[in-house]
Amino acid sequence: MAVTRPEPRCGELVALLEERGVEAVARPLIRIHPPEDPAPLRRAARSLQEEPGSWDLILFTSPRSVEALARAGDHEERGGPIDPKKLPLVAAIGTATARAAREAGFPPAIVPDRFVAEAFLEELVERLGALAGLQVLFPRAAQAREVLPEGLRERGARVEVVEAYRTLPDREAAQRLVSEVDEERIQVVVFTSASAVEAFLEAAGPGWSPSEGLAVAAIGPVTADRAREGGLRVEVVPEEHTGEALAHAVARWWKGRS
Repeated sequence: MAVTRPEPRCGELVALLEERGVEAVARPLIRIHPPEDPAPLRRAARSLQEEPGSWDLILFTSPRSVEALARAGDHEERGGPIDPKKLPLVAAIGTATARAAREAGFPPAIVPDRFVAEAFLEELVERLGALAGLQVLFPRAAQAREVLPEGLRERGARVEVVEAYRTLPDREAAQRLVSEVDEERIQVVVFTSASAVEAFLEAAGPGWSPSEGLAVAAIGPVTADRAREGGLRVEVVPEEHTGEALAHAVARWWKGRS
């Protein structure tokens, strides 16, 4: 089976699958790039260092957004690394994001049980009550969904979305994977993001249809929905949307076929 997660995490997921007896290969379809303009992210990091009262909440939805903000803080010559004692409330969606936040000095106070935007909004309201006037710093990928910022703004929060990184398709890698699928050298594709699904479908082109034997595993419901919209048969979606849970679910499903 092929794993489409961006490097270096693609290798981590392949290792998790192989530990469970599943033969897997890394086929990353997405490349991570720094923001086109790094100035807004650096300004946000500086505000955390010099004006910690500017924000009520920092919202992280991926480990890369954590890493990007931490690096931006390290690059600020005057302020140095961000002082954890001066941080506002931190929320992280997903256990991997929460772990990255803790390791980078952003200990999260809020980690929702379900790792999707809609569920997070519900939990945030339950935890904080009225969100009117809440000042939210939201570093994220340039191409991310608008569900969270729009939902927060509808509830009266003031949200500053800052581009932390960009995800761009690796078209050559996507085309190679499509060829492997067409030649039936790959029976299962493991997608870890909707953007990886988009890259694959774009490479496949209009009118392409998968073979009946091709199955898809998706890390979460958003990724799964995009795969289904593209005509792919989704067989595995773990309840917990992490790499480890995905590897466990894929291995269990694969062994159950025999």
